[in-house]
Amino acid sequence: MEPEIRFKGFEGEWEKVKLGNVCSVNRGTRITKKELNTNQSYPVYQNTNYPLGYYKNYNVEANNPYVIIGGSAGLIGFSNVPFWAADDCAYFGDNDSLDKTFLYSTLLFHIAEIKRNVRGSSVPRLDRSTLIDLETNLPSFSEQQFIATYFRTLDNKIQSTSKKLASLKKLKSASLVAMFPQQGETTPKVRFKGFEGEWKTPSIGYVFELRNGYTPSKIVKEFWEGGTIPWFRMEDIRMNGGFLKDALQHITPWAVKGAGLFEKNSIILATTATIGVHAMLIADSLANQRFTNFKVRKSLSDEYIDEFIYYSFFKIDEWSKNNTNSGGLLSVNMPLLVKQSFLTPCKEEQQAIATFFRSLDRKIALKTARLEKLKQIKLACLDKMFV
Repeated sequence: MEPEIRFKGFEGEWEKVKLGNVCSVNRGTRITKKELNTNQSYPVYQNTNYPLGYYKNYNVEANNPYVIIGGSAGLIGFSNVPFWAADDCAYFGDNDSLDKTFLYSTLLFHIAEIKRNVRGSSVPRLDRSTLIDLETNLPSFSEQQFIATYFRTLDNKIQSTSKKLASLKKLKSASLVAMFPQQGETTPKVRFKGFEGEWKTPSIGYVFELRNGYTPSKIVKEFWEGGTIPWFRMEDIRMNGGFLKDALQHITPWAVKGAGLFEKNSIILATTATIGVHAMLIADSLANQRFTNFKVRKSLSDEYIDEFIYYSFFKIDEWSKNNTNSGGLLSVNMPLLVKQSFLTPCKEEQQAIATFFRSLDRKIALKTARLEKLKQIKLACLDKMFV
């Protein structure tokens, strides 16, 4: 068999082999918590692609792939440093005719087949024999090296982009702490040049009108069939982030109660079940009963920048998570929430803060899209460059 895409200069069919015939498939060694030592430099992999801890010795050379065979069975990892494989890992021995990076990519190509052989629901397990008997196709060693080099370059780009994305997210988290006053304070630690003085402290209940979301009856077809009005659930935020223009589900005008729709540029905050997640509505819409809608009172609308409100709500998210009612369905302590201060600088400072975070979010979105594109390229290449 030959792959669909191939580097120039290579031809002929790849050789079908069983993995156990071209490299050793070794079971890791049991290790106790007492044997772990965080002062040593050799990571221990067990049930995860992240080190469980560190061990004083190691039994695998550098640059080796491994597969989790217990617990989180089917995960495939690759270590660039010497490591210790615990007893629920399998690792692969040396072979002069098999490039290790190529082997790692081969395992990723076969990942669906590997996971199909995971057995057990409460305690998943993957038999080492599955890896030994795994049939795969191998090209010449020189072609393996070409393919391995390509995937190393691609993986380096993915890793680099991941690190840059993580740095941007870390910067955003740190900035949300530093650029908004902390509990009990009225000035932020970090401020744009030219702004000074304390922020105003109106209560949330003073600034916003609050309304609860709801679910129109599912048995009334007129409420749902042919609907064009976005009706938001937590799934919409998970899929589309914090600025919501359209929803996965829609309702008709017949489903809207007397108070009308949640207005464009208002905020929805999850106040029951999944606590402390919010989004800004970019269209007139509704949301289910897990959400509370926050709309700036008309008498105060000229005093606020919409996007500043959105970024301010990250503080309200955290407060909500830490102030819930006990018993029954988890929910935010709403009577206490409305009494909390909604710290407010002048509009010019609001705009500066909103512009900064919006720019940061755009960078995060671009890096996220770049990372997703690279991962898609890798998946496509695994599909077309292996047989």
